[in-house]
Amino acid sequence: MLLEKGADFTTQNNDGWTPLNVVSNNRYAEVVKMLLEKGADLTTQNNDGWTPLNMASSKGHTEVIKMLLEKGADFMTHNSNSWTPMYVASDNGHAEVVKILLEKGADLTIQNNDSWTPLNMASSKGHAEVVKMLLEKGADLTTQNNNGWIPLNVVSSNGYTEVVKILLEKGTDLMTQNNDGWIPLNIASSKGHAEVVKMLLEKGTDLTTQNNDGWTPLNIASSNGHAEVVKILLEKGADLTTQNNDGWTPLNVASSKGHAEVVKMLLEKGTDLTTQSNDDWTPLHVASDRGHLDVVELLLRAPHFSKPEVDALGRTALFLASRSGQVDVVQYLLSLKRFDPDTKNYYGSTALSTAVANGHYKVVELLIAAGVNAQDQLHVGRSLLWWASRAGKPQMIKLLSHPMELGETFSQADKAVTAFDTTAAWCDACTLNVSSSSGFYSCLECYGFVLCSDCQERGFQCRDQAHALIVNLSKKS
Repeated sequence: MLLEKGADFTTQNNDGWTPLNVVSNNRYAEVVKMLLEKGADLTTQNNDGWTPLNMASSKGHTEVIKMLLEKGADFMTHNSNSWTPMYVASDNGHAEVVKILLEKGADLTIQNNDSWTPLNMASSKGHAEVVKMLLEKGADLTTQNNNGWIPLNVVSSNGYTEVVKILLEKGTDLMTQNNDGWIPLNIASSKGHAEVVKMLLEKGTDLTTQNNDGWTPLNIASSNGHAEVVKILLEKGADLTTQNNDGWTPLNVASSKGHAEVVKMLLEKGTDLTTQSNDDWTPLHVASDRGHLDVVELLLRAPHFSKPEVDALGRTALFLASRSGQVDVVQYLLSLKRFDPDTKNYYGSTALSTAVANGHYKVVELLIAAGVNAQDQLHVGRSLLWWASRAGKPQMIKLLSHPMELGETFSQADKAVTAFDTTAAWCDACTLNVSSSSGFYSCLECYGFVLCSDCQERGFQCRDQAHALIVNLSKKS
């Protein structure tokens, strides 16, 4: 009735939609037919560049698509993101629409603004039927998007085993690295896709390939705690000793994340407990620093554990656990009586002094109860009472002044002036968190060495005083 009365079917709403755009999007085939008979424009794009055919293709409205194509709709028109009808149909898994467009000669090589082809997108969404159709028409298995991902990289990330199988049967390359150096096996290992990992290994992919940061599939799976993938890789003979660019082995990274099951598997394979990362931390150091008690227990109970190590600055696992306030770990390490709590690091600091400086009352209480003498101790040239006062810990001040009164508590809240952050960068001298806003210093030659502005101004230096220090806002974690 409206059309008979001369209603304007070219009018666009605020989003640029004409009546034909609207009905194509909503599958109103009868209305589409009426508008087409009245000569509605097939090429009008909304504000995002979508034509009626793009919209119908994205929704899988096959009857509408056939009508639009019969009227000569252009199947090469792309929206503002360079998505053609073939692209949006592949993305949404509309196999029948893909078939219609392929029969019309739609381009398989078209790439969107991120250089994704229809095959890349269909693979990423696990649309196996669409993938088969595209491959039968000769779609290229090797085309990489802007990040260097081919279809196999993409589907390995998302774990669609049926699509992986199809691509492998077509002979896709197992070793293509994306821009960050990740091959499909690295990617699947990072996501814990055990079945995909098995399929790739059965086809002979390389276990030893490292990405740009030096991570092998085993390093990656260990870091993410994917025990099933770790087991598969170990059964295939994955190297336990490979270190990434930071010097971390699979055991180091698993220990740092607290993945006890993975740590246990690696230990059973005889991995080296003493391998130090670039900052001279062993797995025990990092697990203690981050408070992973179950991992600490596994490492110390391992039959091939020798003796506690110190890092380049003379810090023990007990020192690091005390610095970061890991009460349970400190209590466990003290109970073993294998760690001397009075051991001093390069700067003369002890487990007690770093715990005081960082405001960890419970750790201080444990250390004093274990017999550590707080009297006359200094922490980078200042008394423990000075540091306790700085931390805003009145309860700790009283404990240090009267160490025998362990049962007493203050009514005042035991709250630090600045909350302790276990993930923040920290000064290697005073061991306090540092703020990037205030600036700090790093050594050009000693990996990970950080010195806060206060310690630098007071004359503290790197352990090799010949090394130059520079202002640096990077973060040590």
